[in-house]
Amino acid sequence: MAVRDLDPRNGGHGVAGGPLVRWSIQDRGGSPFFAVNQFLVSNSMQLLLFAGLTGLAVTVRANTDWHRRLMFWAFAILTGPGLGRLLPMPFFIPYAW
Repeated sequence: MAVRDLDPRNGGHGVAGGPLVRWSIQDRGGSPFFAVNQFLVSNSMQLLLFAGLTGLAVTVRANTDWHRRLMFWAFAILTGPGLGRLLPMPFFIPYAW
């Protein structure tokens, strides 16, 4: 699989999450509740942290306890944006990160 196969412009949906977030911010301007840099850095770091924990969990599959813990935390990281969309963000403006 070549890099061009993962590009969303060519119909791929693989590891194009980082460039997709950057394009979304450039095109749409990001969320009105957060500074654009916070939005860009937060989403990118969550993607990298998820990928890192998942990769580490795959490497320690033989140790079932650690595999389960790492996969749990990797999936827990993905719940942040979903829960953030449920909260009434205009009420958290002075406290929102």
